[in-house]
Amino acid sequence: MNSKQNILRLYLSGSIFSWLVFFVITFYSSLGGGFDHPFSSAYISPFYRDASLNLFILLTFLYFKLKTESIPGTNFNDLIWDGFITATLMTVALVLNQQLGYLNIDVFKHVLFKNTIYAVNGVFIIIFLGKIFFVFKRLVLYQKSKGLLFAWNTYEVLLLICLIISHFEIDHFHLNTIVFVSSLGIYGLILSLNMKWIAYLNFKQKLKGALLLLILLFITATFVHYLYKNSHMISKQENLFLVNDISQHFFIIIIFIFITFYCISSILVILFNLPTSSVFEQKLGEVFNFQKLAQSIRTTKDEHEIYDILLEISVSTSLADGAWLEIADRQRNYKAFLHHDIEKYDAFELKKLFKRNHTDIKSNYHYFSNIKKMRDYDRLSDNPAKSVLTFPLYTSNNYIGVLGLIKHIPDGFNTELIDVIKSFVGQASVSIENSRLLNEAISTERYKEELKIAKTVQENLLPKKLTFGKDILISAMSQPADDVGGDYYDTFNIQDDVIGVVIGDVSGHGTSAAFNMAQVKGVFQGLMQQHSSPAKILSMANSALSNCLNSQSFVTLTVLVIDLKNGRINMARGGHCPTLYYDQEKNTTSYFDLKGLGLGILRDSSYAQFVQSFTYEYKPNDVILLYTDGIVEAKDLEHNEYGYERLKSVFEKNIQFEPKNIIDKIRDDVLEFNGNQKLDDDFTILSIKFV
Repeated sequence: MNSKQNILRLYLSGSIFSWLVFFVITFYSSLGGGFDHPFSSAYISPFYRDASLNLFILLTFLYFKLKTESIPGTNFNDLIWDGFITATLMTVALVLNQQLGYLNIDVFKHVLFKNTIYAVNGVFIIIFLGKIFFVFKRLVLYQKSKGLLFAWNTYEVLLLICLIISHFEIDHFHLNTIVFVSSLGIYGLILSLNMKWIAYLNFKQKLKGALLLLILLFITATFVHYLYKNSHMISKQENLFLVNDISQHFFIIIIFIFITFYCISSILVILFNLPTSSVFEQKLGEVFNFQKLAQSIRTTKDEHEIYDILLEISVSTSLADGAWLEIADRQRNYKAFLHHDIEKYDAFELKKLFKRNHTDIKSNYHYFSNIKKMRDYDRLSDNPAKSVLTFPLYTSNNYIGVLGLIKHIPDGFNTELIDVIKSFVGQASVSIENSRLLNEAISTERYKEELKIAKTVQENLLPKKLTFGKDILISAMSQPADDVGGDYYDTFNIQDDVIGVVIGDVSGHGTSAAFNMAQVKGVFQGLMQQHSSPAKILSMANSALSNCLNSQSFVTLTVLVIDLKNGRINMARGGHCPTLYYDQEKNTTSYFDLKGLGLGILRDSSYAQFVQSFTYEYKPNDVILLYTDGIVEAKDLEHNEYGYERLKSVFEKNIQFEPKNIIDKIRDDVLEFNGNQKLDDDFTILSIKFV
């Protein structure tokens, strides 16, 4: 960071010094062009004048290149706003400075001061061009590819050549000159068509971006008009002698062309995308809800299938050029290695490079934006990786393995995708660990004996009779996938006219889930009598269960507190399936999909911020349906899931019945859909009807 700041200061100091030299030359040369002065024969070679001007342009652009590239994040409108502020300041400064030339004072009418004003305004124009050019570069290179990066670097080299050419006396109307400038302008136009960033803006952001770009286009036109006006005055010899006419500078002309093209192209694309903004916002939301998609791997029992899912989705989501997945056993010994579009040797070479740089990729996630900068990089042999992203797979303190993603260009991953993959890796880690636990348990004969004991225990855990109040009917049923399961439900008579309802799903199946369910029941037997809000109950339950559940286990729950006297339901969801609710007055059925996180996933005080309470005033004949994911994830013979829509449809068709009949109808439909196969997961249904 210090070295970058030093380079910025060097560029800035060099830029100021070169402009001062240019200004002195302009001032001194003007003495011989418009005054009856002792130095009327003053002459300085145009070589030094052009050299100082071009050096000023080069250092100014290098300064903005480094400064703009160091801006963190990818907030596109903030980038444009940053350029807009600079552009506005430069425009105000140019207009105020230009007004000096219009004052009815003799001294301001002399050529000396005309050139001085023009030279100072040139500073404002070049600062504007440098800032906006590199702001647009960030936008062009968003989600850059290897080809796009090469094309842009080529464009910058051609611009440098153009700057060098501008140092020499060239016929502006020569065919070669026209072809070169036109080709570079067309090249800039092609690059300006890269506007992938626009798809990530919502409707309001697009409107704001279009407005800022429109103002930038107007400011650009203002500067162009100013240059054209002064150049036009020279051609008509209207009492203006400019020592340096920057309007004829090839480099400045090309930059103006690029900025104008990019402003116009971006505005048009934004305007054409406005009608479909809602669709893009929905797609972006789906990406950020990637964690929900990851739960689909929970139902698989094959650990190697989870590896394949993890590798495949990580590559497709991040658009990585290659990936590897290394899996270890419980003793952290090598167990399996999967790779996609990268040689096994290259993956191990990268691991060695990270180790030589004292980076432990097993301890935390790491993003190597440009591995060329790492020590001993030259020891890699023809490795295509330029940027690398690594994630360790953990459940609590149990190390599972490492996922590595590579791209063939530097800085190839953005913050949004990193967060998405990080979320998925966490879910996959839990799935792998659960798969191992289940396989280990099934592999022993002792497990069979434990099942018998657990079955007896579970029968005593689930309530034989549910709490009833006036004007309310409650019914429930539970069916485990194995001899015992991890689903839990209960009702509590908290106080007169206040009833508590809990339904939950302990991770895993079999004896471990059943015994964990026993701990859950004990915790809630105490907490439900404290007259707290459901969100507070979940938070306290998380603290209690974090001390007794093993590190690989967690629990999803929904808690309801029903105030029969005031006709009010207060509820909170701890990562459980969304509650299905029928509103008789509106004749509508909908899911209450509240924010919430399963118990035991976060084992500290930060858990409370991930749970929210929800209050709803019920009316007679309203119906609630609570259930576990074994219902919606049940599969038919073709492995199609039962799903939320089918559950909602069956619920609506039988809404006129009492809770017990509604439950029977849903259970029968699930078993019919399942083809009476062995269940993949426990399923539980609890229904409440207000009368």
